[in-house]
Order: sequence, then structure tokens, then C-alpha cells
Amino acid sequence: MTGIEAFLSKPVRQSRLLNCLLQIMSAPTEAADKQTLEARHEKPSRFNAHLLLVEDAPVNRELGRIMLENLGCRVDTAWNGREALEAIERQSYDLVLMDCQMPEMDGYEATQRVRERERSSSTVPVGEGQSDHLIIVALTAHAMQGDRQTCLDAGMDDYLTKPFSTLQLSEVLSRWLPFRATNDTPRQLPEGRDI
Repeated sequence: MTGIEAFLSKPVRQSRLLNCLLQIMSAPTEAADKQTLEARHEKPSRFNAHLLLVEDAPVNRELGRIMLENLGCRVDTAWNGREALEAIERQSYDLVLMDCQMPEMDGYEATQRVRERERSSSTVPVGEGQSDHLIIVALTAHAMQGDRQTCLDAGMDDYLTKPFSTLQLSEVLSRWLPFRATNDTPRQLPEGRDI
């Protein structure tokens, strides 16, 4: 079984798939590309921040939550734009990671509605030390040249393409939440594993 780290028999239950993926993520990889080797020498930052992760794919949502918690963040999750808007109304967040393609309400529409609320009211809940502008980072599998601009035009502040590593996630958080970075050592995820 060269190159195969695990297998599942059909039909696959969601819980077995998640457990299998988490097991694979915790296993060391045999081969590492140049980027992974360079990343081993860099340590991701740790953050004292409260984030909202909006992601419709259950496995991506769980892996993203684990990555963020390993970086020290408190994490709430939502599976579509409607849930995200409800969560933002109830709770103050330092930053929102917003998937772009979701059922019911996608990330573009949810972001536009957040921006409309910000323009019409100065009481939008935001994290400590911020203005009334909620930082929203797009999460998308689309990596074409115009996709980044589409996200920015929708009102998102930054863009992170899937798959991404813990180090890439930490870099985005460092850019937008430098005041939330701590000196704590982050818990390490297996190297070379991405969401």
C-alpha cells in the first residue's frame, strides 16, 4: 500500500471520515517539499483572539477550528452566511474567516450585508481595540487572478486560498491582529498538513 495512509469502506459515515482525516493529520509525512522544509524553521504566532469561522464543509470547518484553536484562538463556527450574520449580531469578534461559496447565503452576500450594517450603524459589535470595521478574510478554493479582487470588491479585507497551512493562517492573523499576538508557543500540528 505504497503512498496510501488510510482507507475507508463504503458507505462512509461522516464521523468515520473525520476521524480518519484527523488520524492522517497526526501521522508524520515521509516526503516534504521545499516549502514545508522552510516552514519547519518558522514558528506560527499564537493569538489571544475571538474568531468566527464560516465554512459549509463539515470537515473543513472542523479542521479550521482545530488549526485556529492550536494558534490560541477562541473559535465560533457557522455553516453559511445567514448563521454568520446572526452570530455577528450576538457576539463581538476580532476577525471573521468567511468561505465564499456556501448554500443559502454565500460569503460575498454576507460580507456585503455586514458592510451595509457598518455604514448604517456605529454599534456593530467588533473586537477590542478596533474601529467599527469588522475584519473579514475570504476563504476560497478559487485562485484565479481576478478572484482576489472579487473578494475585495465584495468588502472582504484579505484573501486566503484553500488549501492553506497553519503557518499561512498565522501570517494572515498576524497581519490583521498584531495586537492579539502573544509570546506563547503554539501547539504544533503535524508538518505539511493543510486544510
